Amino acid sequence: MTKPIIKSDTILSEAEAVRPSAREHLNWQTVADAAIALADEVGLDSLSLRAVAARLGVTPMALYKHIHDKAELQAIVVTSLLERSLRDLEFAESDDWRTIVRACCYDLHRSYSLHPNLIHIFIQFPFHGKSQRRGRQMLDALQAAGFDADEAVEQFALLCLFIVGNVMVAHHFAKGRRSAGFDRAQRSDQTETMFAEEPILRETQPFDRLLEVQLDMVAQRAADRGSRR
Repeated sequence: MTKPIIKSDTILSEAEAVRPSAREHLNWQTVADAAIALADEVGLDSLSLRAVAARLGVTPMALYKHIHDKAELQAIVVTSLLERSLRDLEFAESDDWRTIVRACCYDLHRSYSLHPNLIHIFIQFPFHGKSQRRGRQMLDALQAAGFDADEAVEQFALLCLFIVGNVMVAHHFAKGRRSAGFDRAQRSDQTETMFAEEPILRETQPFDRLLEVQLDMVAQRAADRGSRR
């Protein structure tokens, strides 16, 4: 049966009976699944125990056996999302820096794209074990490319910003969204339009192509740095 989609501020009766079938299957994992799905719709800040309980078909009191408060509920979403989304990548000693960075970027892009509405979680909570390992792999590879520790951090940050931006733009176009200001800029009755002929962006460009451009620029920066030594 399809579970109802509700707003986080929906008021439920504390006296509502817990359906036996729902109670029977209620555990930490089912709570995490429902919380992530709901957070995708309403956002992490708007997530509530009542809304998750309604999605599971139980009373809020039934959740307190597994979740103590909203803070813990949010922590479960963060931990579970990062644990599921990020893969464990292994590399051979012979793999060059570009191979490693490329694979890590693809995995980050895939992870962010799974939950674009929750992309800030990956940014706000970088201390999860898998996040730390992914960052370390990329930083080590960038240092192998010829950057020092501080420069590697800068290149890592630029690559992460590129990935986040690509996912957000793709999500924007996937939803068929248009900016009112952007549309006004294209109107033929304007004396001076922002774009004379065609909009700069009508659709997203393939991520793999754009990533190679980014990696080319990283390689060029590394080469420039080497020539200045």
